[in-house]
Amino acid sequence: MTGVLLHPKNWWNSVKDEASLDFLPLKCLDVSGNGDKAILLFEWVVLNLDVSNSDKLDNQIIELMVKILGRESQHSVTSKLFDVIPVKEFALDVRAWTTILHAYSRSGKYEKAIALFDFMKCRGSCPTLVTYNVMLDVYGKKGRSWDKILELLDEMRSVGLEFDEFTCSTVISACGREGLLEEAKSFFDGLKLNGYVPGTVTYNAFTSSLREGGDLQ
Repeated sequence: MTGVLLHPKNWWNSVKDEASLDFLPLKCLDVSGNGDKAILLFEWVVLNLDVSNSDKLDNQIIELMVKILGRESQHSVTSKLFDVIPVKEFALDVRAWTTILHAYSRSGKYEKAIALFDFMKCRGSCPTLVTYNVMLDVYGKKGRSWDKILELLDEMRSVGLEFDEFTCSTVISACGREGLLEEAKSFFDGLKLNGYVPGTVTYNAFTSSLREGGDLQ
């Protein structure tokens, strides 16, 4: 496909004829408010062409489409497509990695999220607060992962990331699911001792954990 702007009705034929995908049509669709059509075009390419060797895609395309998919909350579609796309062959930014991790989390593909998180760190990408929060949610939903949650919290502290409301409520909710009442109390008390003022979401998570543990009537 050339860099010449094509009429939208010709984009599909151009992609099919050349068995490849360019950044420009996708960007044009996005800018014109047709992100849903960009997703359909991208999905067709991924599911109907051989993208196993990544020569039909590049970093620019992947990062644009991850942004669109995330903005449109297309978690199941993202998860499905990145089961096919050889994502580890691309040098993505941390926002793109985080969006894919979130899609895996929302789709219940916890092991895939964990493997991708480990990979992105090995590649030298530094997780943000949002990335860590996604992974705390992954381990919280996966279950039997309290030690891993503690490791993530230690990592966050070591790089100077301050916990936010999502961090705190996610950790406490994980305790509630596992019946870890004492751990929930210890974490909550530790937050206050360190000067953190829990918000409504954190308080609700804490009272819910106490209720689930039979410590609150």
